[in-house]
Amino acid sequence: MIQIGNSVFSDGMLRKVQTAGMVALALVLTSRFVAAESVADVVEWPPAFAELFGNPEIVTKPGIEKVRIFGAGNYGPFDGIERNAVRSKVTVGASGKDREVHLAQAFSRRFYVETLSKRSRSHYERRLKMGELIDLTEDDFVALSTRMLLGGRAGAKHLDAWWKVRMGLPLTPDHRQHLLVTVIHTNLSAEKMKETVGHLSIGLREKGGDPGGDFIIDFRAQWNLDRVPKVIEGFNFGNELKLAGFTANLYDWLATQAEYRNCYVDLWFLPVYQEQVTLLRHFRSEISPHNAGNFRAFRKNCTSLALLFFDRLRPISEPGPASRDFADFPVAGAEKILSCYGEVPLYQLSAITDELGRQQTAKSEIHRAVPTRATSRSFRLLAAEPNLN
Repeated sequence: MIQIGNSVFSDGMLRKVQTAGMVALALVLTSRFVAAESVADVVEWPPAFAELFGNPEIVTKPGIEKVRIFGAGNYGPFDGIERNAVRSKVTVGASGKDREVHLAQAFSRRFYVETLSKRSRSHYERRLKMGELIDLTEDDFVALSTRMLLGGRAGAKHLDAWWKVRMGLPLTPDHRQHLLVTVIHTNLSAEKMKETVGHLSIGLREKGGDPGGDFIIDFRAQWNLDRVPKVIEGFNFGNELKLAGFTANLYDWLATQAEYRNCYVDLWFLPVYQEQVTLLRHFRSEISPHNAGNFRAFRKNCTSLALLFFDRLRPISEPGPASRDFADFPVAGAEKILSCYGEVPLYQLSAITDELGRQQTAKSEIHRAVPTRATSRSFRLLAAEPNLN
């Protein structure tokens, strides 16, 4: 027998009291330390949403009609998403399946407002009329996002691809294709000028070459005269030059640069994902050209538009390649894109306008590769390089 205070306990009774006490203590600790239910427990939560909102605790308040989100991070077009240090939570009145739908809709609309709406774009993007490679209104995005957060499918290949790319989800490497970054220079340029002159584009090439399917997205203000523009014309004070992003067959485009315009072309061959390929092909077939408005020499040129297009092939949450510099230059722009990768193959296609006895043209007109695309000089040269195929 054991006496505790004024009470006397047998050994068996004491063990029962101790056991009951431990159970009670465990229940108290469990009730205090079990994690509350979070949004990621009830919906499919992509990385971009996690970057902006964290993983908010769900607080159910029966009777309230509006879902309220607290503790969202910050988005900047140049900086990507920066998480807020404040612990995030969301209050919702519904329960069961309705609760999941209400949460998905509320977070989708808030995400659009913070990252995809016109008000969220920089002045730089607005000047270039650059939105997404998939044209989505706010209601379109909320409908798409709600389906995806609830575990559904987009219903169209290009929408599924866009969601995976921009939301930062795992992508599927495409071992049959290369993403191209190209910079052209006139063959008359001095070596010291290479850092400030040139022309930047991006494209897509199948390994081994696809004569009809490989293409370039060229970002330029079309010049239709057969002379080099004067410096004053390049500043476009009269707003006659209109900047656009349009697609052209890769081999027609290469032949035009090297065989008619006396330019040599630097081509970098980058790895690409199937979802990025889908977006580029969708742009080619459904959207091209992208009309960006009046050309400007320093901050609204080929490089400016190319950097924004490349940004749309990456997650929203990541900082964009465009900078706040006073001007965009082609070689520097290419280096910004290449800095996102490791070492990649480089090929330089030489200019042969003089060798062909042609007079150099300044026109932007694209000439058909001869004798055919599949037998053209550029196709054969690229197809002969083992590290490009």
